[in-house]
This record gives sequence, C-alpha cells and structure tokens, in this order.
Amino acid sequence: MNRACLRIAIALLAGFSVHGQSTTSMVVQDILGGTNLAPGSLAQLIPYFYPGLAPTVTVGGQNAYVGSTSAPLVFSYAIQIPVNAPTGANIPVVLAGSIEGGSSVVTLSQYAPILMPQATGATTVSAWHSDGSPVSPSAPAMPNDTINLYAVGLGPTIPVIPTGGTGNARTTTVPTLTLAGNQCKVLYAVLGLAGVGIYQIYFTMPANAPSGNQSISVSIGGVTSNALALAVGPNPAITAVLNN
Repeated sequence: MNRACLRIAIALLAGFSVHGQSTTSMVVQDILGGTNLAPGSLAQLIPYFYPGLAPTVTVGGQNAYVGSTSAPLVFSYAIQIPVNAPTGANIPVVLAGSIEGGSSVVTLSQYAPILMPQATGATTVSAWHSDGSPVSPSAPAMPNDTINLYAVGLGPTIPVIPTGGTGNARTTTVPTLTLAGNQCKVLYAVLGLAGVGIYQIYFTMPANAPSGNQSISVSIGGVTSNALALAVGPNPAITAVLNN
C-alpha cells in the first residue's frame, strides 16, 4: 500500500476527514447511562475528542441546549434534547466544535420517563416535602403528605417552555405513580420550576402506605420509568384516648 492510500485508510479508521474539520462518532445517553430519550429530555453527550470552545449541538436539525461540562477523565456535556426535535429512530445528533466535530444517532420517543435519583448512582429518588425540605430516612414521607418528585422525559407541556428555558408549565398528560404496588393520587406535574428539563410530580401519599424504603415508579403514555426507593414513615400510633 502506498503512502497516500495508507494515510486515507488511517484517517477513515480514526474517524477523521482528510480535509477540513474532523468528525468522530460519540456517545449520547440518558441521565442513567441508558438510551431512554425524548424531546426535552436531559442527556449526556460524550465525544471521543475535545471539540474546542463553545460547541453547538443539534438533534434532528434543531438546536439543543448545552449546559455544564465535566472533565478531565471523561469529557462530556450535559445537554437538553430540543423540545421540538422529531421522534423516531436514527435521529441524527451532531456536535460542531472549533477543533473536533462528532455525530451519532438516537431513538426519541414522545415519552421517556425517568425518576431522578438523589445523587449519581443513588438508589433513592429525589423527593421533597411541601416545605421544600428533602425526604430522607430521618424525615420520611408520611401517609397523606403532599410530596413532589424530580423526573425527566414526561413529554409536552402547556405552555411550551423553549429548549433551555425554565418556567411553570403543566404536562399535557398527567402521569401515574406506583408506590409499593399501589397507585398514588397525582395532583399535577410541572416543568421548569426546578431547572432546565426537570419535571416535578406532586402527589398525595396513600393513607395506608407501608413504612420503610418503598419502591416507586412513574408511568406516562404507556411507558414506565425506572424504580427507586422512597423513605416512608409509619402511620401515627394511638397511644391514649383522653377527654377534652
């Protein structure tokens, strides 16, 4: 093989173009490291090379919101899939940078519900009391309490919040919550109060909710999320009956 052919072969194997800006494949995954994505979902984009300063990302030809970055071991971007991105298979994702570019394809569904954990890798759900304090084993969700959970991928809202925006918009479809095998009364779900791409599901704890760490999941549009644990407190015990 002559030098010119060898140069072209090496460039193709490495994902480089011979002329102009190079283009490589990259990884696009949901917040749990999977492929459960929808328009408006939060995602992580991992290019194989540093793309340079102020990169832009398009999904299905629409501009994504590019948020925080992480480095140095694995360089990645937190993005929000455009709310007006098309659904279906093989939706192109294109990264344009000043040094390197990147491309991939994803499948986008109308709904891709994911309950957010309290921290990366945690098995407990990000849940909050009505006073804004977090639910925890020392401050569990009690029967009949109003609790809200953080989630992503719950689909369209009224009004529409633009990609990268925040606000207070209710979902067009009210999700359902299942706690320890029983459905909870969902009051409503809103997008934008907690941050870009983050939904909050407000619900009433069942009066007979069993105590302990109980499994909870969300369903919307026929799609069910991951299951995480919610700390639930015991029903109040009657220790005495007194006259007034």
